Amino acid sequence: MAVAHVPCNHTLLHSLTIMKMRGASLVAKFLLTMFIARFLDLKALGVYGLVVGVSAIIPVVMGFGIINNFARTAVTQSLESVADTVIVYMRCFTFLYCILGLPTIVGVALTDHTALFFALSIVLITFLEHANNDIFVLLNSLSRPIVANLSLFIRSGLWIYIYMPLALVFPALRDINILLFFWVGGGIVALAFFAYVTRTWPWRKRSFQSSSKTWLKKQLYQAKFLYLNDIANTASQFLDRYIISVFLGLELTGVYVLYWSIGNALGNLVRTGTITLYRPSLISAFTKDLALYWCTFRKCVKQTLLISVALSFAAYWALSFLLPHLKQPLAERYFSVYPIILAGFVGRMLYEVLGVSFYSQNKDIKTLVTGLYVLVASAVLPMLLIPSWDLMGAAWAVLLTVGIGSVVRYVYLKKGGR
Repeated sequence: MAVAHVPCNHTLLHSLTIMKMRGASLVAKFLLTMFIARFLDLKALGVYGLVVGVSAIIPVVMGFGIINNFARTAVTQSLESVADTVIVYMRCFTFLYCILGLPTIVGVALTDHTALFFALSIVLITFLEHANNDIFVLLNSLSRPIVANLSLFIRSGLWIYIYMPLALVFPALRDINILLFFWVGGGIVALAFFAYVTRTWPWRKRSFQSSSKTWLKKQLYQAKFLYLNDIANTASQFLDRYIISVFLGLELTGVYVLYWSIGNALGNLVRTGTITLYRPSLISAFTKDLALYWCTFRKCVKQTLLISVALSFAAYWALSFLLPHLKQPLAERYFSVYPIILAGFVGRMLYEVLGVSFYSQNKDIKTLVTGLYVLVASAVLPMLLIPSWDLMGAAWAVLLTVGIGSVVRYVYLKKGGR
């Protein structure tokens, strides 16, 4: 019986190789943000940012934390068992999206048919992001980071490289609805790619001994703390843009999304190029050799911070050069917000890499408790600071939030007997 996990040694060179692959997606998202700001407008960028938030929050809410729990156990499972579990899981969450998504689309069609395409696009994007995010997590847990990152590039980079040249040649394509259409296409192609690369998996071997209902109940119970933490973690990253839109309007939301998107793209690069690569090794080492475990964890922390700081300096220099070419005076006026957001990105990476220790030790309750601190801070601080300091207040709220979270996680880590 084949074993799904293939152990591998994660060196700095290996991480940099993966990060080069992610670099293509990073550049694509960076260019798309610039493109929307330059050739559409800041309001369109604000709408795009809100859609990004929806497509990140809803999959977390509707995923119930199952994929993180399943990915952790998949490290030591047979490939037959993994394939069987994927089938059951995909059926469950597809059914859930149909139950909730179809009434939403019908409701929009009956109340405002002009928004039907927009609503349909959001539902499809959210579903596809959910499926492809879970695929990415699973493939990394199975020590297939190259395939995982190729899939990620298809859904988050390739369609952008196709859309932008076409939109430059054909101005009629410079519309938020058309942009979302291309986004949907990227998600569909990424799913097809996963089906192709796993065509040799034992999909037709039914080794599942229990019913789907029994399996689902077990997963929901085991993943309850991870699930609540995922909601807290995701909401804490996206909640502020909705608060900004309420207090300051869509145009300033667009300015914030412009700067935030760069920090977020850098964060995705560091997660997939460094943090995610260490997770299987840490899980394995924790059960075998604690000395090796803490040595590996310290390497992960150092590598994460080193790369994060280096990327921040590079991103600051790049945007300071490019910003005048966007011809957006409002964005230039608020450029002082950008370095604070980049500092928040570095703080977020520290917060997340500290959380990997809890995840690898199955201490999900600690992950949840520390995540709740961040969730509360991400809701309270923007509402306190934005009315007085507008976007600068939003930026400081980000930095203070991840600072609080990092301190709390470090304290919990020390108390755990590190």
